[in-house]
Amino acid sequence: MTAINSEIVFYAFRYCLGRQTYAVSTCADYLVAHWEELEGGDRKLMVKEIREAIANGRAGATCDVESWESVLRHAALKATEKNILDNIDVFRRLADG
Repeated sequence: MTAINSEIVFYAFRYCLGRQTYAVSTCADYLVAHWEELEGGDRKLMVKEIREAIANGRAGATCDVESWESVLRHAALKATEKNILDNIDVFRRLADG
């Protein structure tokens, strides 16, 4: 698998956010598929910008908003999984200590 270019991915994201085109679902699907490969700061900024665009009615048509919401759901799921795994590690260290 080829490593992703986070900068190019972020440019594509910025281009797609707010557009009403099939490119939105392509971009959102790509983000979900490669979420863990993106830089942490980029992920946080994308989530922030998606939330703002939806809240301000600038996320595109209904189908586009649904695509962006799928990215937000995936981001939340991955954050929850990371918190659970971090807590398991803490509990293991406490149990061993």
